[in-house]
Amino acid sequence: MPQPVHQPHDKGYKFLLKNKETFLQLLRSFVPAPWVHNIDPRSLVLVDKSYITQEFADKEADIVYRLKSTEDDVIFYVLLELQSTVDYLMPFRLLLYMVEIWREAYSNTSQNERDSKNFRLPAIVPLVLYNGRPRWTAATSFQDILAGNEQFAGHLLNFNYELISVQSYSDQQLMRLANLVAAVFMLDKSRNLKQVFKTLRRLQRVLSQMTPDDFQRFKTFLRKIIAPYLSEKEQARVEEILQQAGPEEGKVMVTNIERILAESMADAEQRGIQQGIAQGMAQGLARGELKKARESALAALREGLDPQLVSKITGLPLEEVLELQKKIVH
Repeated sequence: MPQPVHQPHDKGYKFLLKNKETFLQLLRSFVPAPWVHNIDPRSLVLVDKSYITQEFADKEADIVYRLKSTEDDVIFYVLLELQSTVDYLMPFRLLLYMVEIWREAYSNTSQNERDSKNFRLPAIVPLVLYNGRPRWTAATSFQDILAGNEQFAGHLLNFNYELISVQSYSDQQLMRLANLVAAVFMLDKSRNLKQVFKTLRRLQRVLSQMTPDDFQRFKTFLRKIIAPYLSEKEQARVEEILQQAGPEEGKVMVTNIERILAESMADAEQRGIQQGIAQGMAQGLARGELKKARESALAALREGLDPQLVSKITGLPLEEVLELQKKIVH
């Protein structure tokens, strides 16, 4: 059975969160701040551009939305970083991305407006969505990565980012939310096929209550989670089930996929047993050959043959032949 490879950044999250409704669901479910409830949903605009700088070109992708607050009609940005490993330079990375967003906003503003006393750069709220296993231990405040931050505190640039750590939420918390993002978090927390089974069973009621669009997005994420465990033939069978299932068939979908996964696990276990038997037989044969070689070496040494010649005849290392010779002498 193929083993899942943990990617530096699961593209499934980017696919999900490029959808406006799902992104808003993430904010309102996992960011404990009043402004998330003051967003005008009609104003959400995905900024179809990555602000990753040359210095961090090999890092994960960012997602940027432009939004409007209903409270005071202010346009602002939310910058979301998708992260699967702890990055201690995260505050610096976010700062560079934020500067790029401000640079673009400045360039797209007319000279007259920029020269006005009332000109303001847009607010940017940085978030980090982290789905790695180890606890996030990087600083969440920019000032904390600056040397002398206590001595010069009143004069230093600073901002905090909001951390959304998938592993920090219990299944009970996620089940209470009972929405697409919470269901995806639960699935992402599964470490093996048995946990995938358990999670899918627990999510049956949540799946049946999803909108068709959310259910479709969940299925896309599910494909990415279980595909590494399956052979191409098994993936084709799962795909057929997923294609036919809607929210009302969620329970049947889970049952059918579970059956395929169970078969996959059973096949893998059987292959493991067979492989273990084969390895054991090979090791036994190797031990038998080694025993014969040592017996032949002892017999040759008793006849007075030179140890170097015995080593060449039997294939045993010279050091081992010399040790056998000592036993004859003693």
